[in-house]
Amino acid sequence: FGFAMINIVSSQDPYINEEWNKILGSQLVNDGYSVFPMDDGNYTILGETSSSWEGGYDLLFMKVDKIGNIIKEASFGGPEDNSFECAEKSADSNFLVVCDYNLRLIKLDSSGNILWDKTLKNDLRVSHSIRSTKDGGFIITGRGSRYYPKYTQDLFLSKVDSEGNLEWEKFYGGPLGDDGFSVDETSDGGYIIVGQTQLNANSYSSWMIKTDSDGNKLWENSNSGCDYIEETSDGGFITTCFGLIKTDSLGNVIWTDSESL
Repeated sequence: FGFAMINIVSSQDPYINEEWNKILGSQLVNDGYSVFPMDDGNYTILGETSSSWEGGYDLLFMKVDKIGNIIKEASFGGPEDNSFECAEKSADSNFLVVCDYNLRLIKLDSSGNILWDKTLKNDLRVSHSIRSTKDGGFIITGRGSRYYPKYTQDLFLSKVDSEGNLEWEKFYGGPLGDDGFSVDETSDGGYIIVGQTQLNANSYSSWMIKTDSDGNKLWENSNSGCDYIEETSDGGFITTCFGLIKTDSLGNVIWTDSESL
């Protein structure tokens, strides 16, 4: 099965109009997880592909034109199953893909050729979000295993340079499970993370963490956002958690369109 790619444009009325709809992919299983508009008006799609229902996944690179026709389709990754986690477009219009649950980073050029391939960890890492940073590097968050003083899975924040070398890494969390779902670099050079923290065996709370440029925690806030976050021009944040949420610069909710908080 292919995946659906829908290009939409806004009109003068409050509705969004579908411009075209395509089903893409030549293999049995084709999953597109990230799409990036390119300077030439085309799109690059990254995800997973497989020729079998039994697994055997490879990473997928696809370039399509402005009306969704495939220009190039390629797979890559290695002899084992390769699991796509997240991806980001770099300042040089190339791409960094995080995959395989061990902080494996693959740098691709704009044509889908592998520039380099590095695995930074040999323990479990589930990476949910990667963003480019002003220095040309990348910041990554998700859930990682920590073994001292006892085994836990905590929210991690990893900073890598433009060549994929690990500069530093931080863990945040308590005795139960914690996870980071989205990260953004802030105007002061630090980082803002949203995710969730586990309160007990059956309960989780949304979680927002602000750090300095070295990943040291400055403050944290709960019940404010969990899925996606960006800094706004007023120094606050716009985030989502079953709805759209606006907070101030300390993560305090100003307004929300959700009644689930």
